[in-house]
Amino acid sequence: ARQCVRGTATVSVAVSPELATPLETVAQHFNASHDTTDDYCVSVSVTAVASADALVGLIGTWDTTAHGPAPALWVPQSTTWSARLQIAKPSALAGQPTSLASSPVMLALRSDLAGSLAGVGWIDVPRLQAAGGLEQRAKGWGGLRLALPTDVDSDATFLVSQSIAAAVTHSTNGPIPDVVARGRQVGLTLTRLANSAPLSRPATTADALTALTAQPDPQHGAIHAVPVTEQELYAYTGADPGARVVGVSPVGPTAAATYPAVTIDDRDLTDGQTHGAADFVSFIAQGDNARPLADAGFRVPGLPTPKGTAAVPFGPVDPLPTPSAGALAAIADAVTDD
Repeated sequence: ARQCVRGTATVSVAVSPELATPLETVAQHFNASHDTTDDYCVSVSVTAVASADALVGLIGTWDTTAHGPAPALWVPQSTTWSARLQIAKPSALAGQPTSLASSPVMLALRSDLAGSLAGVGWIDVPRLQAAGGLEQRAKGWGGLRLALPTDVDSDATFLVSQSIAAAVTHSTNGPIPDVVARGRQVGLTLTRLANSAPLSRPATTADALTALTAQPDPQHGAIHAVPVTEQELYAYTGADPGARVVGVSPVGPTAAATYPAVTIDDRDLTDGQTHGAADFVSFIAQGDNARPLADAGFRVPGLPTPKGTAAVPFGPVDPLPTPSAGALAAIADAVTDD
């Protein structure tokens, strides 16, 4: 018989905003399963929190007014954030994070330009970004004008940087070594890439997509391309089917948002909350439970790849192995530091 001798354990999950709605649906199914652990009846509550804001709270003091209860489980957009937590406060992590889903990075372009970049590789992007870099492929377009937003929920910029760093250093058969990620070649390449970005760069990926699609003259507009994940572009074009923007996936090993589920080690959490968080992660991986994530445009292990659209083909991707926490932080710093 189901016993809740110790009462109810509410597992608060802080999650990157684009994953919040489908994960809430999964949580409702989990709650309906009436999970019991350590004599607690476990229920899961999902709250959307930008990864950068969550990191600040987990390192310091969690803002319950702005972000709800302190989480027992954190799901940022990419391992860039779990890596930063591991470096800043390793005691906050209970075990190794588990990826719930993934979404490879790509470049969002106006359809006017997309055909000219067919077959381009990640190794080519820094050269295309330079002044006149597009001229051989698209006469009159100048340089690529790749926006590189780095504000909240803009992990695609870091993922593009990882893909480029691996390509230019030929670190494609395994994770980028720490010494290479911190090296002069990666630092100079990414600094030049950032310095060649549009001066009036939007703060976030969403802002950059809006600016890209609003330009009446794509060729002479301030922005030609925006780093996005497949899921971000899938959601954006689904909400605005008339947007004349498509995704191009450069050739080569490609980084992805992997949505790591990070179980939090906090003395204020009960065993029921900590173990309940682990139960929820296990539940997501079982059978068809993660279907809401796949329906929202995420790639989920064990489930079919989402059906392609005119904007997002969901084609085959050569995955880039995830670098270490130190390498991830070094690459992110290289593209954001002035």
